[in-house]
Amino acid sequence: MKMSFSEAKEQLKLPPEGSYVVLTTAYDSKLVLEYEAGITVLKALEKAELLNDGYSDRPGIGPLTCDKFKLTTISKTEYERMKMAYLMGITLKEMDEIMKGEVNAVN
Repeated sequence: MKMSFSEAKEQLKLPPEGSYVVLTTAYDSKLVLEYEAGITVLKALEKAELLNDGYSDRPGIGPLTCDKFKLTTISKTEYERMKMAYLMGITLKEMDEIMKGEVNAVN
């Protein structure tokens, strides 16, 4: 369901301030968490081990190495931009054009 800019803006539930953590677990799997929740997950991963049950690999459980995931942050502004584009069913380029228009309308 596509939403209008105002509907999407209304649906956003953002914390009052802060950034977000992006935890990449595979080339196409990225989890977005509020910063504090991301730190909690990262602390939990300190005790995690890696299960290897693939067909061609030697099965077993071994240490989780840093090359299996990546941790980055995104700002509240970038989160809002990407979430709004998703809710509206548009590309990020189209979202940027709409946001430019909103800024110009204020000025």
